[in-house]
Amino acid sequence: MNRSRILTLLTFATLVLMAWQPTLQAQTPSRTGGRAQAVDITSHVRATTADGAAVSLTLQGVATHTLTGVRVIFTAKRLVALDPGNFGPVTVTLNPKRESVGKLSSAKLPATHTQSFFLQIQNERWGTLVSDRPLVLTARIDSSPPTGTYKSAGGDVAFYRVDDPGKKPALTIHEVSSDVKPAASQAVDVKSRVTATVAGKPAQLQLNGTAIHVLGGTSVIFTNKLLTAVNSGDIGPIRVTLNPQRPSIGTLSSPKFPARHEQSFFLQLQSQRLGTLVSDDPVVVSAQIESSPPTATYKSDGKPVAFYKRGDKNKKTVLTFDSVESEVTPPRKASY
Repeated sequence: MNRSRILTLLTFATLVLMAWQPTLQAQTPSRTGGRAQAVDITSHVRATTADGAAVSLTLQGVATHTLTGVRVIFTAKRLVALDPGNFGPVTVTLNPKRESVGKLSSAKLPATHTQSFFLQIQNERWGTLVSDRPLVLTARIDSSPPTGTYKSAGGDVAFYRVDDPGKKPALTIHEVSSDVKPAASQAVDVKSRVTATVAGKPAQLQLNGTAIHVLGGTSVIFTNKLLTAVNSGDIGPIRVTLNPQRPSIGTLSSPKFPARHEQSFFLQLQSQRLGTLVSDDPVVVSAQIESSPPTATYKSDGKPVAFYKRGDKNKKTVLTFDSVESEVTPPRKASY
């Protein structure tokens, strides 16, 4: 192959990559329009229960946030206790009813980052716990996403059962130390076969594209997804992305492979004919996987998911996903 031919191919490859990357980045879930980032977290927590028993937990997982100027908003978080002992499994996520907002002391780094977290703690023994006050963490950081150790700074935070009108403390967190570092993103190719219902009539959709997620411990958060219909018939062109208003969080049955991966996707469908559609329920798929990124066939849990036009107060169903089967593989390497 001559030199001019090689240069032509390299130029073409560069243009393809430049065109592909912004498309994915534009789909990053963000309620603020800021720059999306992901971090890997290991947190050490000291707390006491309502009966005075001391609790010492180490939790591991991932989180995503947006950065706009000096304002930081966390959009998703999932931490799992590594060895909860007699308390049983403990999972920590963001409280979906409260915004977790933080700020940098300066738009230029290094800077002090102070972050308020409204958390939701789930445990079979304690139930689902929330708090009226945020857990405040702070650290001096040199980069974003940061590498550093965050320390609690706002004093004790009492958590009560979400269904307790008296808000009696069930768990009080005294101290938190969190080691934070940038999370590595992984990409996958996706080919989904969807059995759907539109206006009472069955439809078959083939959706192909790419998705990106971050993995920490047994927690999986998808940050990008872009699928397009290959042949949608009378429905017309359809584009599927993540719903930017809802986090798409999943779990692994074990931090070691093989493991069962269950993933919830809150999706947004864009169609010239049907409009922009969203759902109140996630599309849940699962598969047994041997590695990450996986090579596996994911299947939906059998529960239909109804989509309605965004902004429709009555939430009239426009399209229903009845079942989904997705072939997922690591991205193919380009060959020239």
